Amino acid sequence: VGAAATAIGATLTAGCSGTLGTALYSNWQAAEQFVRNTINSVMSVAERTFQTPWGNRIVDAYNSATNVIAEAKYGYQSLSQFIQSEIQRDLWLLETGQVKVVEWHFFVSQVTGNGGPSGPLLETLLESGFKVIFH
Repeated sequence: VGAAATAIGATLTAGCSGTLGTALYSNWQAAEQFVRNTINSVMSVAERTFQTPWGNRIVDAYNSATNVIAEAKYGYQSLSQFIQSEIQRDLWLLETGQVKVVEWHFFVSQVTGNGGPSGPLLETLLESGFKVIFH
């Protein structure tokens, strides 16, 4: 997955070998916390909540100084209706200038051994102008 992602413009985290699953976290909460720490995110839910025309978007991480929001996904993820709604809201925040950068981080599940986006999800994220990072 890492080599394919690189070929189409996705970003790998510094220090990774280019293989999805280099860094393992025990659960989705640990993965979210890692992303918050990585971008120096504000911690309160209220500070990470944005209003959009489709309702509130609570992002996993937000750095108000750099105007970066980040989403952490644990395990294999497909382009579900829920994820489509997250993308729609994130894209609106980006297009309206409320944020400068949208990052989506993917982590391998220690339970299933699977992780990363499906092809359609990865394509949608990249077409939306989001930064995609594999851990």
